[in-house]
Amino acid sequence: MEIEYSKILKHVLYHKDNYNLRLFAKSLVPEQWECKQWLVDELLNIPIDFKCIQLLGGWYGYPLIQMLSKHYDIELLENVDIGSDELKICKKYADIFSHKFVKTRCEDASIASVGDKKMDLVINASQENMDFLPELIKDKEHNKNCVFVLQNNNQFTLWPDSHPWVSDENNSCVNSVDELAAKSGLSVILYSGTKVFKNYERYMVIGLK
Repeated sequence: MEIEYSKILKHVLYHKDNYNLRLFAKSLVPEQWECKQWLVDELLNIPIDFKCIQLLGGWYGYPLIQMLSKHYDIELLENVDIGSDELKICKKYADIFSHKFVKTRCEDASIASVGDKKMDLVINASQENMDFLPELIKDKEHNKNCVFVLQNNNQFTLWPDSHPWVSDENNSCVNSVDELAAKSGLSVILYSGTKVFKNYERYMVIGLK
């Protein structure tokens, strides 16, 4: 484990706010690392040096932010999430890694921001418990060259059981990567793929609106 992750673990363990350690630990399980690395690896096949990045429902933000920072000269990375504790931890991560480009916004990811148009990369790696992209960004304005990355899975019954904050009506899992692509509203698909795990499949689509 890199020393920075040891520091953030210590912070979460002993913080006065009594952060949810079990939830935090889930963000660092091997499947999370593998899926985030998969995302970055496929992005690197696109010849764009992404400068302004937005995470929709980005959770703690890391390790994805660290992975992206190794390859891109990021000027701004905005993590939008409704979890205030998660964003506090994201800020602590950014402080530990000296990532001054990281900003957070605690609100529903569907709410438009004046900064949306400047983003050249928008990532939603938690599509399964949010609205599909057309609904999520219907009130937003993005530049025509903005690249969108979506990850989803087929854990229809597992998500509500293991994540009690996710309601059945907000469960937007899909059966295949083709279904994810069809529901993405993206006009150009640059990449689509599937990663198979023991009890579920994870899907990813990268494209242009």
